[in-house]
Amino acid sequence: MQTVTGQKRKVLLVLTVSTALLAACSEGTKSGSGGTSTAPSAPAASAASTAPSAKPAEPVNISMMAMYTSPNAPAADSDVMKKLMETTNAKLDINWVPNAAYNDKLTASLAAGDLPTVIVADLNQPAVANAIDAGVFWELTPYLKDYPNLKRLDPGVLNNASYKGKTYGIYRARDKARSTIFIRKDWLDNMGLKAPSTPQELLSTAIAFGTGDPDKNGKVDTTGWVMDNGGSDLKAYLTWLGGPNEWAEDGGKLVPAVLTPQYTETLKAFKKLYDEHGVNQDFLLVDSNKKNEIFYGGKAGIYYQVSDATREKSVQKNDPKAQVIMINEFTGPAGIKTRGEAGFNLMLMIPKKNVKTEEQLRQVLSFIDKLGSKEAQLLLNFGIEGVHYTLDGGQIVWKDQDGFTKSTGAGPGIYNLNILTDLLPPLKSDDPQYARMIEVRKDNEKFAVFNPAAPYKSATYTTLGKTLDQIVNDAQSKYILGELDEAGWKKAVEQWKSTGGAKYIEEINAAYQSAKK
Repeated sequence: MQTVTGQKRKVLLVLTVSTALLAACSEGTKSGSGGTSTAPSAPAASAASTAPSAKPAEPVNISMMAMYTSPNAPAADSDVMKKLMETTNAKLDINWVPNAAYNDKLTASLAAGDLPTVIVADLNQPAVANAIDAGVFWELTPYLKDYPNLKRLDPGVLNNASYKGKTYGIYRARDKARSTIFIRKDWLDNMGLKAPSTPQELLSTAIAFGTGDPDKNGKVDTTGWVMDNGGSDLKAYLTWLGGPNEWAEDGGKLVPAVLTPQYTETLKAFKKLYDEHGVNQDFLLVDSNKKNEIFYGGKAGIYYQVSDATREKSVQKNDPKAQVIMINEFTGPAGIKTRGEAGFNLMLMIPKKNVKTEEQLRQVLSFIDKLGSKEAQLLLNFGIEGVHYTLDGGQIVWKDQDGFTKSTGAGPGIYNLNILTDLLPPLKSDDPQYARMIEVRKDNEKFAVFNPAAPYKSATYTTLGKTLDQIVNDAQSKYILGELDEAGWKKAVEQWKSTGGAKYIEEINAAYQSAKK
């Protein structure tokens, strides 16, 4: 049996097919203030093109600035990195930057124009959006179809990762709908309750847990549904009621969630939950870490979080007899729905400064395409067979996971294409919680509700976003606590509109319509 930590890492690796290291291998300035990278030097080559008798192409020079989350940056001559360069036919010049300093480093590099061949960037950073508008990056929309792995990128995720309807980077994939409700099955059994299957049944179960004695200690001292002040629980419940994920498409226009009737219904449900002690009464003061502590400490029976095979074991440290199940399907007015995610985490973007011609661009895209091959994905997720892992009946068994982590700098790999997950061997595990986690994540994608406004930006929101969000957050908190009635909520929404919300809606819809042309 492997440790809980090891198991958790494995889960993340196989499902996200490597998250943070591609950031690692994808941003390259060399040293000092950032260093100047060299342009790709190999002859131009599209993904597929060299005659069998042709001389092998020279390796392409690729500079990157990479974040690392392990205690120390990996050595340039680590076995995994050597194998990666061999697999992709590239010479990698990686400037390793600590994860905590990465965003500052990227912003400074953009400001100075001191850019590598490839960078990993977040489209939500104003500096990145401004750089796109200034023409700093290649637009990749017309090229992806020419590469065997890149042309398989998920169209929905590509849309989420686009900017003003165009593709300026190759997304680093992650699961599109990971979260679920965790519920104490032993508490259900103790109270003679069935597992909830509708949003309303979930509320009733939470209230029963919060006002009864589900842990059979003779006291009314438990919380039903433990929440924090982040708002993810409310947003999930909104989709279960058939509401939108941030924005709704209605009559060819985009409408923010706060203007939909389902949002008001969600507020009413959460007020009932609060009034009838189905939720921790201090949830507005609780952060995500405290939320975890409450559930793991055996003081709450319902918990909304990213699906994970280790959560039951975490609860069992406090109560060895605890049983935790994952419930991801709640049938609401619109059927079974669940809140989707963007499906990616950061982007691989190609600045024009050192990739000046289309010929050089195609060399870089060919390199990134090779990162998405089965061979490279195995290497980036599990390392070298026989060194870091072995195969047992077609399943991955870790042999030296710590060694793999040291070789890559993060534990996950350098690049992730979830489109290839079906080609990778599964991790060997006899843990039913692991199998259920896999099932939940795959199942969620069938019912996921995504944000149709994800690709579009608003200048008003860039400058006033925090103020607009605060108006909504304050009003909904007061409504749930009973300090604001429905008329007060509607007045707050009008304040949101007049403060900039109306302009925000106008700008998002202008971008939405422009992208359709």
